[in-house]
Amino acid sequence: MTEETRYDLLQELGRGGMGIVYKAMDRETSEFVAIKVLRPEVVDDQFVMQRFKNELRIARKITHKSAVFTSSATSAKVHAYRWSTSKGKRFARC
Repeated sequence: MTEETRYDLLQELGRGGMGIVYKAMDRETSEFVAIKVLRPEVVDDQFVMQRFKNELRIARKITHKSAVFTSSATSAKVHAYRWSTSKGKRFARC
């Protein structure tokens, strides 16, 4: 299963200059996750890609009982990372 087909994007949770965050269903694990996906028009911008890589490094260091950084994917088509939540916790729009 590729990163492009692994997730069902269910709801947009937020967007910014680099990308869009979605609530998604992981087809492989049947878990709800949050996925940040870079917008296609920014992936060729070296400055944006460096910011994204820095964000990944920082995300891996975050510790919180309700959020767990679980993976990242960077391919020609998908530039994303995902978060899982603790069982019973809901994704909420902030």
